[in-house]
Order: sequence, then C-alpha cells, then structure tokens
Amino acid sequence: DTDVDLLMSLVSMALKAHQSGSSPVGHPARSECNFHRVTVVPR
Repeated sequence: DTDVDLLMSLVSMALKAHQSGSSPVGHPARSECNFHRVTVVPR
C-alpha cells in the first residue's frame, strides 16, 4: 500500500508540474509532453 501511495504522489506532482506550464530560465516551454505514458504493472 505504501508503494502505491508513493507512486500516486509522484504521478500527481509530475502532472501538476507539467500542467503549470512553468519552465526553467533558459529553457523555452515546449508544446509536447515528456510525460508520454505511465505503465502500471499488477503484482
């Protein structure tokens, strides 16, 4: 359960960071998404 909670937290943070549209100085914002897909493997 802890692993799933951690994974969901990381995915949530990644999505929020991507959706905010902010980019580091010197790096222009790109239209494509680096977060192409997430594969969840059942145990």
